[in-house]
Amino acid sequence: MPPSWRRADGCARRSTGPCSRSPTVGCLIRRRQAAQPIGSGGPRTALQIAVTDGRPEPAGTTSLAADPTAASALVAQDAVDLLLSAETRRARICGADTRALRFLDRSPAHNRRWCSMSRCGKRARVRLHQARARQSEAPRKAETT
Repeated sequence: MPPSWRRADGCARRSTGPCSRSPTVGCLIRRRQAAQPIGSGGPRTALQIAVTDGRPEPAGTTSLAADPTAASALVAQDAVDLLLSAETRRARICGADTRALRFLDRSPAHNRRWCSMSRCGKRARVRLHQARARQSEAPRKAETT
């Protein structure tokens, strides 16, 4: 069952599949329109997020909302702004096996693989190093026996 605030704003879906928790595009647009009066009345600047040690931190402006509906509207506004921008092509999913975080690849070469190099990237490199070490030890053990 969707939360009461989603039922109240008419954004709860009636289906029961894996997408039953996802708001519809129309719902996102309604939430974005509801969020317009919260800010300055005009388009907001994009919220910049910096990931430090796997934790997202605001690297620019932040917006506070008075209640869950207003907070949801702000998130929806950012989502719609992203979907309508050219940066949609830079959206990526973290390459770590245990995470499915999304991030915007703003690297100069557009080849970022992890949400955080200091967390997910480091773990992936350690696993790769350990696998190589095990492979190189296997022939040595076979030679000594």
